[in-house]
Amino acid sequence: MQPYKIGLITERKSPPDHRVAFIPEQCNNLLAAYPHLTIVAERSAVRAIPDQEYEHEGIEIVEDMTDCDILFGVKEVQKENLIPGMTYCFFTHTIKRQNHNKAMLRRMMDLGCSVYDYEVITDEKGMRTVAFGYYAGLVGAYNGIRGWGLRTGLFDILPAHQCGHYALLKRQIAQMPKLPPIKIVIAGRGRVGKGAKEMLDAFGIRQVDKVAFLEKQYDEAVYTVLQSGDYYALPDDKQWDSDYFHQHPGAVHSIFTPYQRVADLLITTAFWHTDTPPLFQPAETQQPDFRIKLIADVTCDVEGFVPINLRASTIAAPFYDYDPATGQEAAAFSSLDHINLMTVDNLPCELPRDASCEFGRQLLDNFMPYLLGRDNGTAERAKILDKGHLTPRFQYLAEWVNS
Repeated sequence: MQPYKIGLITERKSPPDHRVAFIPEQCNNLLAAYPHLTIVAERSAVRAIPDQEYEHEGIEIVEDMTDCDILFGVKEVQKENLIPGMTYCFFTHTIKRQNHNKAMLRRMMDLGCSVYDYEVITDEKGMRTVAFGYYAGLVGAYNGIRGWGLRTGLFDILPAHQCGHYALLKRQIAQMPKLPPIKIVIAGRGRVGKGAKEMLDAFGIRQVDKVAFLEKQYDEAVYTVLQSGDYYALPDDKQWDSDYFHQHPGAVHSIFTPYQRVADLLITTAFWHTDTPPLFQPAETQQPDFRIKLIADVTCDVEGFVPINLRASTIAAPFYDYDPATGQEAAAFSSLDHINLMTVDNLPCELPRDASCEFGRQLLDNFMPYLLGRDNGTAERAKILDKGHLTPRFQYLAEWVNS
């Protein structure tokens, strides 16, 4: 086979992202499986895994990446750092026509670059196989519980990013007092939802079914997990059909009202399509029976699934308030009449080493065999640009990116 060189680039987006596509041991797994491969890592002061650990495993640290065949990153590459004709793998955050990344995609087209987007690495059924979602769910739920402590003054646990590792985060949980009898909704049952569920289980919170959640009172904290058919309905209240919903995301209407009347804390983990209505309307938050006081919007679609999500927050300042009376943002925890929001859009960065390890494993299992070997369609489906040209599957971006 022809020699092939892979490079791991440093993350330059601000605030800095500490994750990496492959940890050093996984680089060696790749080298063992593909003898024609060479792997280098760009010198980085921001990666959670120091350069020295890569060097210890025999991975060369370099300054110049221009002689690589393909570069792996995590977040968007700044357009001024793009290399002409290079092939990239990273989250482009363009498939929903996100305007803040249009200039980057346009620049990649002008430079004749190719790009594979992790977000569209799927199996033959269209299910995503590579994602950081599980750790987003873990950290998002942890932040939600931490926020409840800050709102009520009952407890104050360390931010997840100060714990550094999942094992240390669980030690924080073991030391905290018992939660008050609150009701928590997890909206979404995918990979992100599983992470959120595991975190609530780690807190010792009991799961109950959705009927009991709506009808019963408890002397302990409880949670329930909802899937799309529990908070959306089809026209004329036809029997729920998930396949129909995925094909016609704008055809549904929200039936979330019973839950917003009894839940104290909402954790949103579901994929949201731009044609799909939100869970509730902002005006509903002014009604006396709207009970939710804290929302951990893990998937963080601004003014989307959670319509009062006004902006993405940061790891350093994860919370802000929404004032139902004015519809405006307010300082975090400034009034008990406000709804507290946690809208960090890069939650896995709070546990970057754990998240990188899991992500790299998924790449090794579900993408690299098709990128470096015989493709069964997996790599082709994930390719947005081919030498500067939108691939057939992503032609729908043409008008947007050229506007």
